Amino acid sequence: MKSVSAAGRRKAYSLVEVLISLLIFGAALIPVFHLISQSTVLTRFSKESVIASNLANELANQICSMRFAEVPVVGGVPLSNEADNAMLQEGKPGTRLRLTPMPERFIRELTIENFSPRSKVIKAVVAWGNDPEHRVTITRIFDWAP
Repeated sequence: MKSVSAAGRRKAYSLVEVLISLLIFGAALIPVFHLISQSTVLTRFSKESVIASNLANELANQICSMRFAEVPVVGGVPLSNEADNAMLQEGKPGTRLRLTPMPERFIRELTIENFSPRSKVIKAVVAWGNDPEHRVTITRIFDWAP
């Protein structure tokens, strides 16, 4: 209720009116805070997806840049940050991998299979997260060119 004082005819609000207006204002802010928290989660997921895509593409591109005859068949080999400068085939420096360091919680895996006598399938997988686990898979067909 608004009360009128005799001195200056100033209007004032009662405690109940102030509390009701604060309740309405607070209820209106709840969806805004929910949207902010959801956008933060989605931004983080998008950032991690881009990082994973770049790591998988980098690995697949490196394999495709190697000599076809030197690329061995590899079955699901995990490549950690310590695998930098590792060779896919011992004694063949042309199969050396130069890997970008991965952030924590990321796992990189490489699979190379024979597709035909003149082509191989390269599958680079980067996974992250626990619940649920997210994955980016890049698959390329690597053809022999004489």
